[in-house]
Amino acid sequence: MNNREHLIVTPVTSLPRAPRRRLRWLLASALTLALAGGFGGESIRRYLTLLALLRAPSTTAEQVRELTVGAMDPLSELRRFWATGRITHRLAVMEVAAGRARESAEFAQGAEFLFREGARDADSDVRERALGALDTLANGPSPHLPELARLQLADLDPQRRLLGLQWVRRTGGAELVPLIIPLVQDADATVAASADALLRTWTGNDVGVRIYSALGEGADPTSSKLDPVKEKALRDGLSKWREWWSLHATNYGPLTNPPLSAPLTTAHFAAGDFTLPDLENHAVSLHDFRGRVVLINFWATWCNACLTEIPDLIALQKRFGNRLVVLAICLDGRPDEHDHEHEHEGGQSAPSERKDAREIQEKVRRLVHAKGINYPILLNPAGEIGARFNGGELPTNVILDAAGRTQRRFIGTRSAAALDAMCREAGASETGSAWP
Repeated sequence: MNNREHLIVTPVTSLPRAPRRRLRWLLASALTLALAGGFGGESIRRYLTLLALLRAPSTTAEQVRELTVGAMDPLSELRRFWATGRITHRLAVMEVAAGRARESAEFAQGAEFLFREGARDADSDVRERALGALDTLANGPSPHLPELARLQLADLDPQRRLLGLQWVRRTGGAELVPLIIPLVQDADATVAASADALLRTWTGNDVGVRIYSALGEGADPTSSKLDPVKEKALRDGLSKWREWWSLHATNYGPLTNPPLSAPLTTAHFAAGDFTLPDLENHAVSLHDFRGRVVLINFWATWCNACLTEIPDLIALQKRFGNRLVVLAICLDGRPDEHDHEHEHEGGQSAPSERKDAREIQEKVRRLVHAKGINYPILLNPAGEIGARFNGGELPTNVILDAAGRTQRRFIGTRSAAALDAMCREAGASETGSAWP
């Protein structure tokens, strides 16, 4: 199907008067520009498509790529998509711009600022793509890459700290040992063990611990929880780095580029509004929660990782009370783009075809009751809100501040401590003071 077929076109006559006048003015302007410049219908079509995609709640890299191919100034158009602040628009810009920047040194030079902004974006996927793009520019890796890699090490999200360690390993060397030493005491055991692995490579010292031994063979270190006994053994081993550092610190000079004390600020954009039904068929809108921090949790009953994080979300809602709302959006019934079958909680597989709304509602209601969920559940079987927040991979979490601005978006589960810290950060974004 052609990507343009996904665009929703609202008839002019169905719009309120003010937007209707604005749209007619845009159409008239486009026609005037086209005629004055001697352009044909293709230019008009392209201009209107650009306007539609910029206003659309979501887009794809394919749509953006198609629109910018052959454009007189593709970088300018990519900047316009970036400036919308929308999640899918920014992800698309990263993908399209990175491809062009690998092929053209001239384009890379102009686009580098986009990647530098992307490395500080509220979206973790955007950050990861931006750092990768900065490493593969046609005119060579960006000189800003080492600094932006270190920036991730100061982040509240342990997955971003892991991302920082990955890029520090690529961009630095033994001179950064003083930067990594504190991370062996990181609150997140996976980050601490990854710092140990990096120090082991750079120094040749081995304190004899391995994260995989603590987790068990075949475990995923990014989503598995350590057994308390095994975690104590891991921490005891990592503590040997303190003794090693006390003997070797004088062998390392001060950092020529010390770590950033806090992440650089970046613009946060309004998440927009939406309305979905709850389990009692009441319409609930995002703006109903304005004035509170909102953690939007995209999940499904067949997603095992989603079920794993429910107890932490229950505890989070209970701990912060009216200052925060966990708003869980269930995507049960959303067709899988590859028509795969999903594994359900009971081990039975069900096709990804759209289920009857009442069946979905009853199934989710039973799970909510069984799990003791204390936060609102909304239903989005069509998946259009999930698409806006790029909630295709589950669980996807989006944290909004009290003004409705996107502070963070990330995929996958996080520890209770990490969720707590990130929600407190969002709560402090308006007042500048931390939550008690």
